[in-house]
Amino acid sequence: MTMKSGNLWSRFRVLMVKIISLPIYLLDAAYDLVMAVFFTSTQKAMVSGEQQVVTNLQMNIHKVQKSQSFPKVEANRNKGALKKINALLKKPVSDSFMVSLGAETLAAIEEEPQNNDVLVKEYSPADVSTSSFEDLVLNRHSVRNFSSQKVPVSVILKIIELAKQAPSVCNRQEWRVHCYQQKDDITRLLKLQNGNKGWGEVIENLLVITCDNRKFTTSSERNQGFIDGGMFAMNLILAARSMGLETCCLNQSNYFFKDLLVHRAGKIPIYERIIMFIAIGYVNPPIKVATSQRYKNETFLTTHQ
Repeated sequence: MTMKSGNLWSRFRVLMVKIISLPIYLLDAAYDLVMAVFFTSTQKAMVSGEQQVVTNLQMNIHKVQKSQSFPKVEANRNKGALKKINALLKKPVSDSFMVSLGAETLAAIEEEPQNNDVLVKEYSPADVSTSSFEDLVLNRHSVRNFSSQKVPVSVILKIIELAKQAPSVCNRQEWRVHCYQQKDDITRLLKLQNGNKGWGEVIENLLVITCDNRKFTTSSERNQGFIDGGMFAMNLILAARSMGLETCCLNQSNYFFKDLLVHRAGKIPIYERIIMFIAIGYVNPPIKVATSQRYKNETFLTTHQ
């Protein structure tokens, strides 16, 4: 075969791969569209009326709270939000936490809003040791050699207590954590993930981080769950490290059909978008971790003068 014919054959193969892949790309795009449009809180056909009420209540409470933290507080800024909260509280909702917070928000506005800790609180940056945070970050590694010890649910809840301090759009806190400690469940899920070959059998505690798509109102927020969920996951990883546990993030970017299989295998509601798996657990040192060298800082920074 001549060099010219070899090049033509190579180009032909690339073209054929693209043609064959096109239907999969289109189906992936369609799947994302369905998830973004049909499982937001505005879609009555897919999302319960109660969930719509809770989402809108949460958004409007946050509008009132944040407005009281502005350098200049305008008395009439919250009229629309307060009116919506009042109307939403008249609807049947079983989320007692959000209902109570809505009622407390209305009551606080009638008193002294800027002096009411339901709405705002005093904040003075604490004297946190920079070196201790640096130690925490620099000593976090992706660990792939866990002991057989189970992590108590009480410890996982403590980790979530710290992780949930992550910011989220309008304080919607749409992240969710699914915890698996049965070997059959873990094995079934790991078969649908490509980054655990050669060490997945030592995972005794697996977390799946998701976001509740019903917390969003329009398709313009289609990526917000991944943003908020990513920040929550980073908090969770650092919180786990601070409590003596190790973690390894496992990529969960999938074709639509595999995403559906993960939902089924993990018994995860379809309105939750899957963000990542996290292997978590204890270790029996000493162990080895990948060095994972980083680029120079300047690689990541673009300054605009």
